[in-house]
Amino acid sequence: MSLMLLPLTEATAAKPPCEFENVGRRMISPTNPADWRCMNLLAKDGDAWYQFYVGLQLVDGFDPSVGPNGAYEPKKKGNPEGIALLRAAARADHRTASANAMNVLGRVYLSDDYGVRDLALAYRWHYLASRQPLFADGFVFDERFARSLSPEAMARLRKNAAALLEPR
Repeated sequence: MSLMLLPLTEATAAKPPCEFENVGRRMISPTNPADWRCMNLLAKDGDAWYQFYVGLQLVDGFDPSVGPNGAYEPKKKGNPEGIALLRAAARADHRTASANAMNVLGRVYLSDDYGVRDLALAYRWHYLASRQPLFADGFVFDERFARSLSPEAMARLRKNAAALLEPR
């Protein structure tokens, strides 16, 4: 996953409880300390889009404490706070943030890069993502699932996937 800069859209158009820096001249960015503080505040306040975005940055190894602009640290990949924010976004019933959070969680649990590999969780999150309207045009399951899970196992995982969306 690479760094994404969030464009200002209707998702960010409402007056936030904090101020992004230089909003009129550029995209907001996690590498800007003022923007990062604002993104975190919005995520903690329950904004599903920012839960997804901050969670994505943290799970991908973003560390705002490294210098004035933060840095991506491979050893910080799989950050539990990032996973928690992605789970919150997935449960939020937000058309884009929830679907994308489910997809990212599936990729995180499928990959060896994040230190949390769990094939069953990966399949369940990807199954949930595949059921979202955002992916109505098609969702391609990773071929590793077919190689590693029996059809019966996949059926069991699909049956209990919705439990991931229940409040904890």
